[in-house]
Amino acid sequence: MPRLISLKTLFWTAFFIGCGSPIFADPQLSSWFTAGSTKYARIYTSTENRTAGISTTTWSGQTSPTYAGVHEISYSPTWVYIRNSGLAPYIMGPWNNPNFPKNQGTSTGVYRFPRSPSVISSLATTGRTLTGQGSIGFLVDGVAIYNTSDGFSYSVFYAKDAAPNANIGPGDGVWNRDAWPNEFSSFDFPLNHPQPSGQYHAHANPIGVRYVLGDNINYDSTTKSYSENTSATSWKHSPIIGWINDGLPLYGPYGYSNPTDPTSTVRRMVSGYIFRDGTRGTANLISTGRKSLPLWAQQAQNKTTLADSQWGPNVSTAYELGHFSEDYDYLGDLGFTQGVSSTVNGYTALFDLNKYNARYCVTPEYPG
Repeated sequence: MPRLISLKTLFWTAFFIGCGSPIFADPQLSSWFTAGSTKYARIYTSTENRTAGISTTTWSGQTSPTYAGVHEISYSPTWVYIRNSGLAPYIMGPWNNPNFPKNQGTSTGVYRFPRSPSVISSLATTGRTLTGQGSIGFLVDGVAIYNTSDGFSYSVFYAKDAAPNANIGPGDGVWNRDAWPNEFSSFDFPLNHPQPSGQYHAHANPIGVRYVLGDNINYDSTTKSYSENTSATSWKHSPIIGWINDGLPLYGPYGYSNPTDPTSTVRRMVSGYIFRDGTRGTANLISTGRKSLPLWAQQAQNKTTLADSQWGPNVSTAYELGHFSEDYDYLGDLGFTQGVSSTVNGYTALFDLNKYNARYCVTPEYPG
């Protein structure tokens, strides 16, 4: 029977799988990437050094060499434990945005994941908990996973975004900034960065670990850059790239086109989230302004309507669509059906992932 797993397209998510007991048969134990754990973590300290291919094992935030990745894996009947340095097995940095910390060091710790996570129905309206700031899980190379928010939101009182150096607090918490467009300039080429306390982490598409795992990524050794493999004939099903704190796996973006048929064509999964630009029955924030929340955000924030004191900024060059997470609608909330081509009010859509970016499906690991 297919198990509920998660795949990443736009937003981080976490969902259910089952686990066996022997280490060689249990992905919760065997999927951790340990091949780089005997090597010292390295960074490029500047763009010039990256261009020249000059990396270092010590820097301002790390005065002595430390090993990269996951160092220990252990387990009990109820938990899996990992010990890691929080630093990746590929070369990290540089981080050149002045609003973010540079050259941070190790964030060693021990973390645990339940071996028998519970699943809440995607239709349930209770029993869910919003993710907070900080790590919500770990990639299999030991790098922390954060949610899609950068921790700041729009402030109506100040008529601007809260931001690292704005000194106006975190914002109103209604129109929440998406980390991908707002922090992209601070990401290194593996698409991760450190937070103010120094923890190196990923918000979306951790392309560095996807490359070392063979997840349909190319690497240019001249430019030191990563890119998606666009040759569909060579695509492979994505591996497990991480585990979320509730014990559920995170897959890369490629899966079987038929969720229950492992012999079907592999393709990139399609998110159910789209811009609120008036297409497919969404509100058109360009013409109406940011005066309403999508249904998923209404549920998350417990707000069905917004007072004018909660309206966001008009769509503009400074606040383009996608600047805030609430700029997206979920197709399932508009009447479309996940996994099948469906038509609503003259609009047709096909998407693979539910509101939590998950699907019931088979994978190379499940069922085992």
